[in-house]
Amino acid sequence: MEKHEKRASRFDFLPLKKLKLRTDFNEFYLATVRDGLYNSSGTSVVLDRKASSAHIGSETNTVALYEYSKVWKFGTGFGHLFAGEYLKEAKVAYGYTYPYVMLLGNF
Repeated sequence: MEKHEKRASRFDFLPLKKLKLRTDFNEFYLATVRDGLYNSSGTSVVLDRKASSAHIGSETNTVALYEYSKVWKFGTGFGHLFAGEYLKEAKVAYGYTYPYVMLLGNF
């Protein structure tokens, strides 16, 4: 299992003292076209040995983060992965949308 490459851009906006809005744009690439995508347990979920592109896809991610105290932060976000050439060639060219909520503690 080889590491993939990630390129990113980020924009932060603070409309209120304790509220931060963040938008990220990421590009994901495999280390080589011979590699694949793996889940958190290390099992291959997408493997295309005939792929000509290592571009997995482009992701947008927007999150609102509220600082409740110096220890606790709450957030909610929404992201979408747009399939790149690697996923299209592997015939899994669908995008993936994911909403989420989070609780962060700084101890």
